[in-house]
Amino acid sequence: MKINKMKDERIVQLNNKIQSEAFILTIMILALSIFIKSYIFDMGIREYLIELIIMMVSIAYLSIRGATVGYSSMDTIYFGKKFKIIAILLLAILITIFNGIRNYTFYGKNYDGISDIHFLSVIGVTFISSLIFVSFLLGAVYSIERVGQKRLEKQLDNNEE
Repeated sequence: MKINKMKDERIVQLNNKIQSEAFILTIMILALSIFIKSYIFDMGIREYLIELIIMMVSIAYLSIRGATVGYSSMDTIYFGKKFKIIAILLLAILITIFNGIRNYTFYGKNYDGISDIHFLSVIGVTFISSLIFVSFLLGAVYSIERVGQKRLEKQLDNNEE
């Protein structure tokens, strides 16, 4: 005979928060490992490919799975339009900074300095392309979440009838 235990919602929420924080910490550690191996130790991509795959698959799974069941991580109070635009800009700037450092490290001898037109054009192209890529990526996640929310609402409406 099965006994269904009632769970206190506060305990469930606390458990979810702890698991969420652990996931974020794991992703941050993986990102730090990739950064250190790539930029500080100047290792090739083969040396940190596993960390990169784990990080990308984890984030993709979380985003897609959450979106398909109707959980919206982008429609909370914290994620207004202003926040989304700021997040996109910050991610694009972060990508540009990392790429600029790496580019100058490898090709700095070919530039006349940081204000060299060729270096600045590389930075500009990197910023614009990363801005477009990040916008597209977050737009795709948002669209998938909207479809999942509509499906969840339809399911809930059918269950009520």
